[in-house]
Amino acid sequence: MKFKSVSFACALMVACASMHAQSATLQQQLNESEQGIAKYQAKLDTLQGELDQAQADVDQAKAQKETAQANYNVEASAENERALDRANGSLSLAERKLASTQKRIGFADTKKAEYEKTYSAARKSIDEQAKANERAAQAEKLRQEEEARLLAEQEAALLKEQEEQAAAKLAAAELATQEAVVEEAVVEEAKPKLSAEELQKQKMARAKVSEFNAYLAGDVRKRASLSRLKGSSSLSGSFRFEHLGGEIYFTEVPLKSGEHKIKVSKRYFKLVIPEADNGEVYSIYFDNRANGRGRLTAFKTSLLEVSK
Repeated sequence: MKFKSVSFACALMVACASMHAQSATLQQQLNESEQGIAKYQAKLDTLQGELDQAQADVDQAKAQKETAQANYNVEASAENERALDRANGSLSLAERKLASTQKRIGFADTKKAEYEKTYSAARKSIDEQAKANERAAQAEKLRQEEEARLLAEQEAALLKEQEEQAAAKLAAAELATQEAVVEEAVVEEAKPKLSAEELQKQKMARAKVSEFNAYLAGDVRKRASLSRLKGSSSLSGSFRFEHLGGEIYFTEVPLKSGEHKIKVSKRYFKLVIPEADNGEVYSIYFDNRANGRGRLTAFKTSLLEVSK
């Protein structure tokens, strides 16, 4: 009878340890889901402000285009034509920014929904496990009571006393095991900051965009010299460029990490994407101003959106 009790208790302790491990895993999933939900909700709040501003920029650009078009309709001068071209360029940039912001909002919405789904599943499993633990504890209590009664009938007084002491110690150990709580530190998500390297990249990216904008704001040709310009990456497939004006072409495309061999027109370029940026959206400019010797400029789109 004693061997049977010890064997059962050992099995119970192993089962308890397993349940605690599972509980810790579920609690970790719950914590990570809560952090993920909070992270993407904060991102959505920020993006909503950016969306409002992007929409306002589009509305303003449309109004400027309408004014320029009206002036050109009244007097089809070269100056009015250039003003109309600049207005069209500004509207194109504003609309791309609006579309990019809408795309990022959709991505954040999807990620938040995934975390919410994981949170609900973990919460449900934790609740079910708590009920199961309660039922198991009650069953164990009944088992111990029945065992104590049988021992009292079959064992001699001295043996009975020894067995009851052992059972009491074992019950205390089992109860302590069942009541042990695995505390997990909830690590507050640090506010994202740019590294020194990323700050330098951000500075270079902003300077390059300012250069392109200044060029496009000038007297540039409306028609593209490279019609329907396409590009392709050895890792991320093909993509199409949009003509911004003059000799500047632009696209936005998510890129995988690794070394890309990018072909644009008849030229080849090498672009290395870090592992940490896998899947990030990149802004790619093709500058064909240097007598047909096109230059490729690429940078992570989010660098233009993250504050120092």
